[in-house]
Amino acid sequence: MISLYPENTPYKVYTQSEWYGDKWDAMDYGRDFDFNRPFFEQFKELQLAVPRMNLDIVNCENSEYCNYCGDDKNCYLDIAGEGNEDCYYNLFTKFSKDCIDCTFVYNSTLCYETLNSYDCYNVKLSQYCNNCSDLAFCYDCIGCKNCIGCSNLRNKEYYIFNKQVSKEDYAKKMKEIFNGSYKNLQNVRQFWKKHLVDNAIFRDSYQVSCEDSSGNDLKNCKHVNEAFNVTNCEDCAYLYDVLDAKDCMDLNYSLYKPELSYELISTLSMTNSAFSMASHFCNEVFYCDQCNNSKNLFGCDGLNHKQYCILNKQYTKEEYEELVPKIIAHLEKNGGFGEFSPAKYSPFGYNETVAQEYFPLNKEEASKHGYNWQEQEQVSKAENADVINAEDLPDIIEGAGIAKAIKAQSTGKLFKIIQKEFDFYKKNGLPLPRKDPDQRHLDRMELRTSRKLFDRKCSKCAKEISSVYEQARKEKVYCEKCYIEAVY
Repeated sequence: MISLYPENTPYKVYTQSEWYGDKWDAMDYGRDFDFNRPFFEQFKELQLAVPRMNLDIVNCENSEYCNYCGDDKNCYLDIAGEGNEDCYYNLFTKFSKDCIDCTFVYNSTLCYETLNSYDCYNVKLSQYCNNCSDLAFCYDCIGCKNCIGCSNLRNKEYYIFNKQVSKEDYAKKMKEIFNGSYKNLQNVRQFWKKHLVDNAIFRDSYQVSCEDSSGNDLKNCKHVNEAFNVTNCEDCAYLYDVLDAKDCMDLNYSLYKPELSYELISTLSMTNSAFSMASHFCNEVFYCDQCNNSKNLFGCDGLNHKQYCILNKQYTKEEYEELVPKIIAHLEKNGGFGEFSPAKYSPFGYNETVAQEYFPLNKEEASKHGYNWQEQEQVSKAENADVINAEDLPDIIEGAGIAKAIKAQSTGKLFKIIQKEFDFYKKNGLPLPRKDPDQRHLDRMELRTSRKLFDRKCSKCAKEISSVYEQARKEKVYCEKCYIEAVY
């Protein structure tokens, strides 16, 4: 089976069909709470006993290599996707079709290496584009069509580097850039990277239709404090990758209208809940893992349609309400209540998690903090004879094939090109990638700002502002007033 847990994991791992099947019952692992032992130690033992799902995908078709996805069809290495079709190597991309190597892209089609964009069609190597079509190397454009190398444009058509051109000149330039040559595209990438910093205007923080909110990549938010990549949220704080939350704090990858909840990760539709992960459609659950459609749980794992359970053991309503306050007092006495489970109990190494992307540590640094570390297995060329070095790929895609695995530049990892991916590259005049999917994802991360706010001055009026761009950076960063005056 395909699994996010390695072969040597200490956890029991079931396929999805087995995990949701009726051949086992998570209640069989129920146990009494021992007040002579730490809560987290007992909870960890329960997690080691209860089977885990190999992948968390719901109602997906031909998308076995995806995770945390719902309603995906014909997708490959799509992470945190929803309602996508024929999408590959994307992160947090929703209701999109024929998109490759995109991050935080919504309701879009035929996009490639595009970030933080909505309602786009045929947009390549761009960022912060909304309601746009046929763009390449563009930044912060709204309602634009047929543009190349542009920034901060609104409702424009046939522009190259922010200058009006003819339809014929635009078509000629697109053909020059996307002729299938890897070297050519790399040269354009490097030119665009410098051109963008020298010429574009950057907002202190990227917000759309927001009120009294701070953070970055916010849309339709009200009274939201220090949040990042958040949409349709109200009266919340410290959110990361969250949709439709209300009265919540410290959530990550939590969707479907979480409400009155605290410290959740990878959850759906949670209410009055805290300190839980990978749980969905629950109410008043605390310190729970993999629990669904349940309420009034404490320290449970793998339960579905259950109520009044502690460590997977059934109690009456009266027994539950009497015992839970005692367990909380026990946790408070030992300095544990009110915080997520200690990192040392994580089922993954620090270097396997999203934390490593935003707050990178080496093995020694992670160990000092008490974090787990997982050594990465590498497959050598000797074990896979049918391998080609990325450097030996033909420059033009017309001369390329997909029969062999590719040994990536810089990392040495092996990866393959699937047929539909190859067809997409060839049709759009794109070369074969030289880097593995993980590295391409990290490269896109480099294009995004850090999830931290800095005190600095507006590059135009010198007003004190809070921004995701540090003062020392070279970009021209404007406060909201100066940005609006310059762009609109």
